[in-house]
Amino acid sequence: MKFNGRSDRTIKPGAVEKLSVTLSSRKYRGSFSKKITVTTNDPLHPRVTLLCKGQVLLPLKVNPRNINFGKVSRKGPSQTKKVVITRGDGGPLQPQLTSDKKPAEIQTKLTEIKPGERYELEVTLTPPFKSERLRTNIKLQTGIAEAPTTTIAVYASIAPRVVPKPTRFTVPKKRDGEWQQSIQLIWEDGKEHRILGATVNDSKLRVEIEDKNGRQQVVLKVSPLYSVGKGGRTVIVKTDDPLQPQVKVPISFTRQRIKQPRHRAFAKPQRPSRESRSARRPKSPTTMPAIAPAPVPTTQPAAAPVRG
Repeated sequence: MKFNGRSDRTIKPGAVEKLSVTLSSRKYRGSFSKKITVTTNDPLHPRVTLLCKGQVLLPLKVNPRNINFGKVSRKGPSQTKKVVITRGDGGPLQPQLTSDKKPAEIQTKLTEIKPGERYELEVTLTPPFKSERLRTNIKLQTGIAEAPTTTIAVYASIAPRVVPKPTRFTVPKKRDGEWQQSIQLIWEDGKEHRILGATVNDSKLRVEIEDKNGRQQVVLKVSPLYSVGKGGRTVIVKTDDPLQPQVKVPISFTRQRIKQPRHRAFAKPQRPSRESRSARRPKSPTTMPAIAPAPVPTTQPAAAPVRG
């Protein structure tokens, strides 16, 4: 809302002054009400409140105004949402889709329900997807002079093709020794791809590729003397996937104490299971042969000699 003219104007006794107010109706729909406060030097009326009321006419109604597909799986299936376009306060509708280029993942279909009064627009989202975020606008020619065109925004969040697990390296700022953490790359399509190499944008950090149980993993190694500097740290992993040639994995540093992640260089020997311990224990025989007790020798007192 804007006022035309000077804000410090003077009104002579008995004179009349006009205030021109300009209101942008883009953010309003239907009825609206706004208060205007005028400050004066009149001790009896230091503030005067004016009420501005009006009705914004809508040449046409679009419901919903925006389409949000939310989070979509990269594998599909296709999803379709509808937009209802009805006649408003303007003349009869004659909507047409413009020839503006749309992403290949978006298909549109306009259907007439009631001539000049009601139409339905179907928007279909179909894989494959080139990026992880989709944002575009669908433009319609309305055939109404008051609003010759209207725009419908379309949003979608596509699941990433490759997901690092965990999603980031987390390193404590205080470390008792060398810190190591490993991640694996998981492809959403389930296919196996190879990691060709990895780099980190800090020469004091080391990153290596290791094999564990037939799967590749990226291992970040941090020395106990490493000190965190300014700027972010990121590991860039190169792959043989032509659709995802590289994956960025951020490194975050925390003041919290974190237990050293399990790594084969630090893995503790596993305790044998109860079955394996019982298998190694020698079995005792079920029956033991009876052993007769040893005879206890008895001593007889010597006989006294008989004298004749």
